[in-house]
Amino acid sequence: MNPRDYLIEQPIAGMVTLAVTGTYYRYSEDIYNDSGFYIKANPDNSDTIYFGNTGSILTDKFPLDGGDIIHVNVWNVREIQFVSEVANARVHWLKA
Repeated sequence: MNPRDYLIEQPIAGMVTLAVTGTYYRYSEDIYNDSGFYIKANPDNSDTIYFGNTGSILTDKFPLDGGDIIHVNVWNVREIQFVSEVANARVHWLKA
């Protein structure tokens, strides 16, 4: 089945908790969207989080401080991975 058939039934927003310092996380499900996703660092985060494509290392990541938001033009939110230098940081995503 074409992934586009699932677009209507999928959630429009979600959150990833970066529970362990220095561990790479990504959203647990394949969520597709033609227009990409907004990524927002939780305003309560005590330090910068970093995100990038799967397979990259921390030095290749893009930083987001608490409350920062950016649009990422990817087809699947699982293509983005996140890492933090503090435990329990949170990052939110929203379909664009």
